[in-house]
Amino acid sequence: MRRSLVLVALACASAILVAVLVPLAVVTREVARRTALADAERSVTAVVGVIASADGRSALARGLAEVVAVSGHAVSVHTPDGPVGFPQARPPQADAARNGPLVEPAADGVVLLRPVRLGEETFVAEVFLPDERLERGVGRAWAVLAAVVVIMVTGAVVMVDRLAVGLVGSVRRLATAAHRFGQGDLVERIEPTGPPELVDVALTFNRMAQRITALLAAERSRAADLSHRLRTPLTALRIDAEKLRGPDADRVLRAARHLDAELDRMIRDASRPAAPAADGTSCDLVAVVVERTAFWAPLAEDEERRCSVHCPADPVPVPVPAEREDVAAVVDLLIGNVFRHTPPGTAFKVTVHADGHRVTLVVDDAGPGFPDPSAAARPSSGSTGLGLDIARRVVEATGGVLRLRRSPLGGAQVVLAFARAS
Repeated sequence: MRRSLVLVALACASAILVAVLVPLAVVTREVARRTALADAERSVTAVVGVIASADGRSALARGLAEVVAVSGHAVSVHTPDGPVGFPQARPPQADAARNGPLVEPAADGVVLLRPVRLGEETFVAEVFLPDERLERGVGRAWAVLAAVVVIMVTGAVVMVDRLAVGLVGSVRRLATAAHRFGQGDLVERIEPTGPPELVDVALTFNRMAQRITALLAAERSRAADLSHRLRTPLTALRIDAEKLRGPDADRVLRAARHLDAELDRMIRDASRPAAPAADGTSCDLVAVVVERTAFWAPLAEDEERRCSVHCPADPVPVPVPAEREDVAAVVDLLIGNVFRHTPPGTAFKVTVHADGHRVTLVVDDAGPGFPDPSAAARPSSGSTGLGLDIARRVVEATGGVLRLRRSPLGGAQVVLAFARAS
């Protein structure tokens, strides 16, 4: 932006100065020419006096020499008997000048011709002006004009560059603050500087950031309050589960403890202030899938659901700008949907694929599937009952996408395509 402003200033200043100074240079040359011709007219007048007073060609030659010595012009006279001096005009030009004054081109200059009538004879007085004399002082004047152009253009560019530094600096600070705020640094604010328009933008950004921070704080407060309200009945449920005896006691107790741990994490997340996502955070998707499918395996066995898990042998890291528990929660949501929305005995499959740039988690089931996969995949402001908005937020935070399809098993297929961690 700074370079563009400087180039615009350079173009505008150059155009204005050229429009003004080019005609001025032409006028300067014309003034120099007119000055030289006016000086030559005085020499012609002196030659006319010599012609009128001279008696014979020798006297005329002596008079012309005196004029040359005083004026410095090359002068001569075209008489009826021939030229006196060293004329530069050609005979046709001299003959034409007998009818009236002329300024004619000659070799390396011009000649000023004026007729002089003495009785019945007509003489022609000639003054030769070389090109150097016609343009005397023009080069110096043009050099001064060129220096003025350079100085004015340089001054304009420097002034615009100084203004652009402040303008571009304000815009960059605004862009940096917006980027940091977008990355989750909610304490980022801008010091309003620069033109009034940018100051207004900075103040508006600060008000917006303050409002968003207040709304997020209110949301965290409500989430923490809800979590604390759930703590008492959940604690009672866990205590009752510890008293159970029988084949299902261990499974119920593990579920209660897992729910208790999730509630603790929710309270911690809601209590701490928002912070920028840590760069380089990742977790092993294979380890998470193996752990969570093992958690759901006893319930699948109780409901006679055939469950198959296909994962690579090596760890598959995915970038997660939060905690490992977020990925575990997504896997639980997808597998829990199978149990909630399909009848007992429905088979399902969990698969992890890894290639050069993507890591894909696929959950298939043999249930009824989605009535409208495209509608279910669209983000919603409310709850869909499937937890897909939560899954979408987690996968999109890594630069990935969520897709819903018809499963080869006949039911629903949920595909989470994560970006692969480096």
